Amino acid sequence: MIAFGSLRQDQPNSTPCDGLCLDPQTLLNSGWLTPGRSRLCTRHVDALQHRLVPDIDDVVSGFTHLSPKMVRGELQGVDFREAIRFGVIHLVLPREVVMQHLPTAPSPASSAGLLLMLARCWRTLPSVPVRAAILAALSARNAAIDGDVDQVDAFARTWLGLRNPEAWREAVEMALLGDWVEVLRQGAASDMVLAQILRHQMAIEHRHLQPLWERRVRGKRILLLSQEVGASLSLEDLLVDRQTPETQAFRTGLGDTRIAAVLHGLHGDETVVARQWAQSRDTWAAAASAAGLPAAHGERVRRKLKRLGDRHTARRSAAAETAAARS
Repeated sequence: MIAFGSLRQDQPNSTPCDGLCLDPQTLLNSGWLTPGRSRLCTRHVDALQHRLVPDIDDVVSGFTHLSPKMVRGELQGVDFREAIRFGVIHLVLPREVVMQHLPTAPSPASSAGLLLMLARCWRTLPSVPVRAAILAALSARNAAIDGDVDQVDAFARTWLGLRNPEAWREAVEMALLGDWVEVLRQGAASDMVLAQILRHQMAIEHRHLQPLWERRVRGKRILLLSQEVGASLSLEDLLVDRQTPETQAFRTGLGDTRIAAVLHGLHGDETVVARQWAQSRDTWAAAASAAGLPAAHGERVRRKLKRLGDRHTARRSAAAETAAARS
């Protein structure tokens, strides 16, 4: 562990433990402090801003062998304050180097030398990406837990691109409270990837929260039969055929086997007339007309059904007598 303690002469009583302790392996692997580690160091931020942000004039005065112009150019190119404020330290120096330039009683020369070394090392490293989306998502996650809807809506509007965040608030909260934080452990969640993950999870939660009749099937909404379409009308009132599939099934399913046996002797048009007569309870002539056939056709069907019925009854009686004789 490396501790950056007091880097200025006006903090003589500070110890390395008062600074920000960094894990070199973590910093080298990820390049930034995890939110949990950054949160633990919040109480050090104010002190670090005073210690790591040097006063240029004081530092320049600590160099006796370098030109002030060169020192100013080196230090002015480093934004120490932003690095501390965002919890980012993209710089790891060997402990021996730190202890060499930071003795027990720091002097202006030793502090200035360490700052100059930090500045030069900083220039050789790639810039640190500010994980703005991740920090905002973590803050919005805490806001969702605390019930701060304004901050949740602000996050949804800024990072998820929602024009009406109030309508999606519950889905956004469910997405923020999901398991997306596990992606951060892998160290591969950029701002863009995180936004895509949250948008996808938000869409799933929004669909789960929608009532069935408000969802879309192949781009079309499902409407209830009670949906009003006028002052006193609903969709149910506009239905032309009120027969349900259940009604049709009951009508076609004949419970009496004798009827099925008799109807089996009819042909195409005759079956249509017979079913029409059974449903309408009207005359045979009217049933034939409703089926698009001459009225006389209905009378022929009636007579044929009577013959088939008498024949079925006779055969049934004969079969019963034969069975009784054998027994």
